[in-house]
Amino acid sequence: MTKDLQKKMLEYIQIQKTVTTGELCDKFNISESSSRRFLQKMSDQGKIQRFHGGAIFLEDEDSS
Repeated sequence: MTKDLQKKMLEYIQIQKTVTTGELCDKFNISESSSRRFLQKMSDQGKIQRFHGGAIFLEDEDSS
């Protein structure tokens, strides 16, 4: 998965606030395994919180 695609996906999650893996698959034409890998990477970086089947964007404390 390219960095550009990852950036677009994170921006999409930031706008939507909550997304499902299926939604990401449809929007970005990727497989469910790619969607899950992306969400895990973003979760490890503290940018999102995962839940079964999707994720929630975590607001930056600096942006409030």
